[in-house]
Order: sequence, then C-alpha cells, then structure tokens
Amino acid sequence: MDSNNLSETYLKRGLYLALTPLILLSASVWFTSDSVAIILASTFHIYLYAIFCYLFGYLYSQSIHFDASILRNLSIYIFFLTCLGILLTYFYNPPLGLTTSLIGLWVIIFLKIPEKIKRFFPIWFEEFTYKINVIACICIIIMLTFWLNPYSEPLTNYLKDGTL
Repeated sequence: MDSNNLSETYLKRGLYLALTPLILLSASVWFTSDSVAIILASTFHIYLYAIFCYLFGYLYSQSIHFDASILRNLSIYIFFLTCLGILLTYFYNPPLGLTTSLIGLWVIIFLKIPEKIKRFFPIWFEEFTYKINVIACICIIIMLTFWLNPYSEPLTNYLKDGTL
C-alpha cells in the first residue's frame, strides 16, 4: 500500500467518523421523548455548525497554501453560510437555519470545481466530497422533518419554552 492510498483511507475513515454523531443525532430525535429530542436537535445544530466552521478553516488554510482564490471564495461562502445558519437558528427558529444550510449545501453540490483546483486534490476527492455532502443533506432533511412534525409539534414546544 503506497502513501496515497494510506492517506486516502485515513481521510475517508476520519470524515465518516466525524459524520457519525451527525447521523446518530438526526436519527435519535425520533426515538426519544419530546423534551429530550429538542435537546438532541439543538446538539445537532451545534455539531453541524462546528463541522461547517472546521470546513471553513480547512478550506481557507488550503487556499493560502495553494494560493487559490477559488478555494478562498468557497471557504468564505461556507463561513457566511455558517454565520447565517447560526443567526437564523438562534434568533428566529431552527427550521429556517437548517433550510438555509440545506440550500447552501445544494448549491455546493451543483457547483462545478474548476480544473485549476482539481489538480491540487486527488481524483477520488471530488466524488468523496459529493458523498459526504449528500449524507449531510440527508441528515438535515431528517432534522427538518423532526422540527416540522405536525403530530408532536416540537417547534411549538421549542418556541414556547424559548430554550436552545
């Protein structure tokens, strides 16, 4: 096994492990009581935006290292997406913040990466980032479904209690 395959294995394993809490939190809200589910959903928001902050920092550091303005612009886009999502989640309501994040991730999915950037990353990296992005979008959709559930009405309970 050469060093490229080894780094690919470690990177993929690390990113899948980083997304595991996101998947578990998005699924666990359906199997707990409403009061605990609201706390788990709030933890989901915190963890999601922590991942976005990490992604922003990583892309920004890579843009400085490779001197690529496209990566820098993408990292600034993720930074604004994170800030907007946090502000809307905290000051207005969680589904609006998640919807903003979901639309922002969909924009990234359909964004074409220029050839200049592709040469800095391995060939498998673009496909892998697409898979990670789809997993994150599915988790966000599941969490949106929880918040907008008409039977248990967690959003009404959240807005009534006023706690995040």
